[in-house]
Amino acid sequence: MAVENTFLVVKWPGREFEVPWHQDGIDARIELDPQRSVAAWLASTDASEEAGCLHVIAGSQRAGYLPFGPEADAGQARGRADTINATPSGRQLPVPVRAGRAVGRRARTGHVAAPEPARCLRHRARRSGRYGR
Repeated sequence: MAVENTFLVVKWPGREFEVPWHQDGIDARIELDPQRSVAAWLASTDASEEAGCLHVIAGSQRAGYLPFGPEADAGQARGRADTINATPSGRQLPVPVRAGRAVGRRARTGHVAAPEPARCLRHRARRSGRYGR
């Protein structure tokens, strides 16, 4: 497996933190082959619905890579993220995960880091990669 990118998300206590709706596997520099690409979200602390867990749009990966661009500049302390230009249609599903567990999904699945404020320090690591035969 080749890791294409990785980053760490830190949610500080009492501060709202949201990453907008987006897809992994595509940005201005790269477009991963969706047939050979996966994304994994690793939780180093518990992420419940109440604490702002990951949310996905069921079946959104079937729409392909959607048009995207940088989110509006609203003074985000984390910087500006790429966001899809429209929220994918479909049922939004929360994906709570316990510390030490991982969530795997297709790179094109539309997802968001929910905006609920953190009640305790939380870390998440995400890796996107491709695999060969």
